[in-house]
Amino acid sequence: MTDFEIHIDLDGRTRQIGLARSNRVRDTETILFGYDDRWLEDPDRFWLEPALALGRGTFAPPAGRRPCHPHDHRSDHRGHRGC
Repeated sequence: MTDFEIHIDLDGRTRQIGLARSNRVRDTETILFGYDDRWLEDPDRFWLEPALALGRGTFAPPAGRRPCHPHDHRSDHRGHRGC
């Protein structure tokens, strides 16, 4: 299992949004995501994906949606990835 901290640079300030956890078993990768508590309390917070609604807990990306590579830093102004 591998964990990736998800950060965003917003208005010149880097903030941790959450934690993604990757687990690979027999050529099948499972990704889970949870928002950081500080992000949930941040007045500038927003969800990363409609299926990942703001809230505590662990979420899985929508079925059939391939997650971005953890080192792909391309994103728009709201943190949405371009892949």
